Amino acid sequence: MTTPHPTQIGAFSILALLGVGGMGKVYLARDSQGKQVALKVLLPELTAATLDRLRFEREFDIASQMNHPGLVSVYERSFENDLCYYSMEFVQGVDLGRHFQATPNQSFSRQVGQEALGYFIQLADALHYLHQHNIIHRDLKTENVLVDGLKQVRLLDFGLACFHKVASKANRITSPGMVLGTPYAMAPEQIVGDGADVRSDIYSLGVMIYQVFCQRLPFEAPDPMAVLYQILNQPVPTFKPEIPAPEGLGELVSQLLSKEPHARPRDAGEVKQRLEAMAAGWNGEVEVPIVAVLAPEPVRRLVTPRFIGRRQEQAWFEKRLTEVMEGRGGWGLVTGPAGVGKSYLLQHWAAAAKSHAVTAVKVQPVSGSHIPYQLWTPILRWALHEQVVPQSVLPFVPTLSLLLPELAQPGAESFAPLDDPLQRYHLYEGMARLILHRAQKPSVLLLDQIHDGDPASLEFLHYFLETRYYSNDALKLPLIVLALNGEEHSNELDILRRLSEQQSSSKLLPLTGFQLNEAQQFLESLLDHQVVHPETLRFLHHETEGKPLYLQELARLGVEGEAWQWREGCWHFRTPSGTTSWGSGTLRLPARLQAALRKRLEGLGETELEVLRMSAVLGPLLAFRHLQALCGMADRPLYEICALLVQRRLLQEGTDFELASQGTADVVLESMSWGVRRGYHARAAAYLERTEKASHWEVGQHWSLAGEPEKAGESFLAAAQAALRSYAYEESCRCLQEISQLPPLTQPLTHWELEELWADAMLGAGFSLQALEKLIPLSEAADPEPINSLRRLRKLGSAYETLGRLRESYEANQRGLERQSKLKSRNSERAQLILEEGLRLCERQSRVLFLLRPPGWLDDFTHLVVAQMKLAIQRNQNHQESWAQAFIYGGFWSLRRLKWSGGALLSINNALSRMVGLPDSESKAQLMGDSGYLMLLSGSTRKAKRVLEDTRDMLNRLGLATGMCKNLLQLHAVCFHQGCVGEAYQHGCQALQLARRLGNRFEEALALSTITQSSSALGKLEAAETYLSQLEPLREQFQASYMELIAELAHCYFLWANQRYQELVQRATRNYEACKAVQELPHQTLHFGVLALEGQVLLDPAGATGLLRELNAPTRGQRLFRPIYKRVQAMALMSEGKRGKAFDILGECTRRAEQAGVPWERYRCHGLLAEWLEEEGLGEHHRTEAARAWKDVLNE
Repeated sequence: MTTPHPTQIGAFSILALLGVGGMGKVYLARDSQGKQVALKVLLPELTAATLDRLRFEREFDIASQMNHPGLVSVYERSFENDLCYYSMEFVQGVDLGRHFQATPNQSFSRQVGQEALGYFIQLADALHYLHQHNIIHRDLKTENVLVDGLKQVRLLDFGLACFHKVASKANRITSPGMVLGTPYAMAPEQIVGDGADVRSDIYSLGVMIYQVFCQRLPFEAPDPMAVLYQILNQPVPTFKPEIPAPEGLGELVSQLLSKEPHARPRDAGEVKQRLEAMAAGWNGEVEVPIVAVLAPEPVRRLVTPRFIGRRQEQAWFEKRLTEVMEGRGGWGLVTGPAGVGKSYLLQHWAAAAKSHAVTAVKVQPVSGSHIPYQLWTPILRWALHEQVVPQSVLPFVPTLSLLLPELAQPGAESFAPLDDPLQRYHLYEGMARLILHRAQKPSVLLLDQIHDGDPASLEFLHYFLETRYYSNDALKLPLIVLALNGEEHSNELDILRRLSEQQSSSKLLPLTGFQLNEAQQFLESLLDHQVVHPETLRFLHHETEGKPLYLQELARLGVEGEAWQWREGCWHFRTPSGTTSWGSGTLRLPARLQAALRKRLEGLGETELEVLRMSAVLGPLLAFRHLQALCGMADRPLYEICALLVQRRLLQEGTDFELASQGTADVVLESMSWGVRRGYHARAAAYLERTEKASHWEVGQHWSLAGEPEKAGESFLAAAQAALRSYAYEESCRCLQEISQLPPLTQPLTHWELEELWADAMLGAGFSLQALEKLIPLSEAADPEPINSLRRLRKLGSAYETLGRLRESYEANQRGLERQSKLKSRNSERAQLILEEGLRLCERQSRVLFLLRPPGWLDDFTHLVVAQMKLAIQRNQNHQESWAQAFIYGGFWSLRRLKWSGGALLSINNALSRMVGLPDSESKAQLMGDSGYLMLLSGSTRKAKRVLEDTRDMLNRLGLATGMCKNLLQLHAVCFHQGCVGEAYQHGCQALQLARRLGNRFEEALALSTITQSSSALGKLEAAETYLSQLEPLREQFQASYMELIAELAHCYFLWANQRYQELVQRATRNYEACKAVQELPHQTLHFGVLALEGQVLLDPAGATGLLRELNAPTRGQRLFRPIYKRVQAMALMSEGKRGKAFDILGECTRRAEQAGVPWERYRCHGLLAEWLEEEGLGEHHRTEAARAWKDVLNE
């Protein structure tokens, strides 16, 4: 539905809507004198943005300064009732394209051609006038050129104009988010993001000449992106005019439409001369004069260089771009020293992606800023398209609101405790799912200068690459391109290199400086393709090591110092004495450039210097609105000063103003005395503290530099706590380090409070040893509040557990539990805190006890879980989760007795029934997982698998990576005991990958053990040996009985697969006896027992009699181990020559395996039957059945 236009704006009566652009609308209006005018009105949403309004006003100022018959006159500007607008001459006429639009079967006369040529001479003259005033139009098209009643062309719409003194980041007049130009009229360099200069307008002029004379566009397609692709990649069609044209016009148009800017005429004045010459000689009576090519004038400015070299990198990107359009993602890492051209390459690729209708998002961190996840926040906002949260991301909204406050629901609070570092992966999974949902359409994410990124941003990057790009296909993933200064950040480079080696969809792309011939092309491109003298070329190449950024800066120094000289048909660079080498590769600019920067400060007034000083002090937080508040200036005068500083290349303008370089900030700050600088920092800190709630670190830095340590400490503490809440633990450590260096009396925390908070951050960051150094004295310190002591002991136990020092962890937890049992309080809130700490200590101690397994551990464990159950029920009377947990504990207790598996199943089913109505949550998933695993230990594998698969689905919905690893290990165990060994192996591999990504060394050990078992059963002996060797160091790290058991079990399976039966019998028997001695769970004991029995029967059947007799009663009723026992018993009977009985037992085993659907036992039984019946020629059927069973084992 069309929105009706207003009837009155200010003193103007609105008659009709003439057009709509990126910044505003143009109306036909009548002023108070009755005169018809065109009224351009800034869009209301842009009027509220100060910079957009100022740019709009700047557009008016530029237009009002122009005085040329080919340009439209502007009258007055006004701002009232939240509307910004200006009036201009209303030109009654028709646009150039429609003026010459053919009717069916129409033929054009020579007179029409002469008329068209005359209009283009006028247009070239108007364009030359603009260019002489340093203005590029950037949106030339026939629709923006009107022919009035006096046969005069009028050039309209300066909405995209810019100053061409700064072509790359132009002093924009219009909205910086707009696509600059109309697709069919855009020059190639605009499309690929190389920036625009006067030659871009000349290209668009060529498009118009072609369009009018040929009655068609040079490049046409229904899709604008297809047009951009043609402009970049297809040759210009032959000039075949429908309107008669003079000789030579086709050649001129071909030059105007050249894809290389240097091959076009240098300016619109030259185009005008050539068109006038053609017009004069068209009747054949006047010889066409040759326009002399003038010697170039001394260089006063550099033009935008064209893209040079990088052929291998270009080929990689083009291939990957094609693949991402087909739905396959990947990633690449561009490395190289500072100045080598990484950022320019990524900018070029971003534009190339857009020209292929692929969304490109380019981000880079703000150097010196310490806001966590700053690399990813803009990408997340891009992914949160139109504020619509996809269904798969809904469970993550509370934690995503940490980074995207607009998602926060009223009254919602962060649910993750600060001392649970693994909760960060819930945030990471939410971030990943949100990005991938948007990336279902082809997308390219370009992350520049990641070496300046905060640790949290880099950690999520590793998570995203590891979890999403491990497959060869990388389906429906974005293409990610990273840029890293590898020389100075070798650790990050090593991490990404290791990831790249593991993933076929990735590529390392090291960049070096230009070769001499490439440096020549680059310099001559900067100098508008005039020849550079060989000596100058060698000097500049040596000074800069061929780095494009330094080549450009050194060339710019020559322009500013008028060092470029034209002699003997080429350019020379006059080099001063005392040349400073540029070969250091440092980020600081060389001394010669610093001198040039100081020169740029000369002539600035005190007001301009005030703005520049405050800009340098603000650094990464520089923004126009901050300057306005801190400098106390009205917006318009401030904007003019900023525009002046942009022209001096001290500032640059994109979406906002920013410093042109770090060197600029250095020079400006060095020019200020220490006392003056402190005053500026104090002003900045006080202002930012009121307005920038997310920048506590920067505020703290400003207070520190202002000499206010107490205020600095408060800001650093706020930054540390905010970082902890968003799991940015290394950033939190950095903030706390700053606090520790402040004078003690100015610190915002007591010594012990600071040490505990620092220990929390260290544990989260994985610095467990450093955390331990703080927690040991903390746990021993006297504290008037006993709850603090409980909490610190729990954290101490956690640090010990992380390091594998389980005995010390057990002791720390036990001290905490003893103290907790003695604490009482009549205050309900305090009593609740004591209860919560007791529960946490119980949960941690039960896990440590399960791993450590000292003598009598089962009794201790039972007492502990009963105490935990009572605390849980006391905390939540009638709470279903607490009762479900109680039934699970009851099931575990039942499993201690061989004959109580039925009671265990009953308890577990009761637990599951309590969970039916509960909403999805992490605690419910944990309870379901425990129930499923206990079902397995009870022998009910099918039910166990169903419950565990339901748990997996819930974990996927919730994105709980930590719970997923445990679930995969449990599924491995179920599938392995079901005989689906191939499926078990897949689960084990996924668990191993996940455990390593999460840094969970204990679960990594579990995964290695389980994969060793399944790979041995599958005959993957080399893989099994590799896994076993990786398990050994972890076994030594975790001095725990449970770790010994799982490692020993892995060894036993490996020995069995390698037919080393004597070693198998010795090892399995030793562990079987050890399990009996410590009253290990029956499941673990019998597992070693049946392995020892099978090894003994295969080695010496006669020696297995005693073990057969001993295991007969314990395995009876055990669904997991009784079939194995009976099969081995049949093997022993066959070896004794008791064929009939052996066949009877094995036949029964086969039938039971078929009924139970256990492929492994089916395979083993049929294999034995085929072997036993071989001599009688009756084994073929069983061989076929064994082969079928093996396919089921492999999950094929």
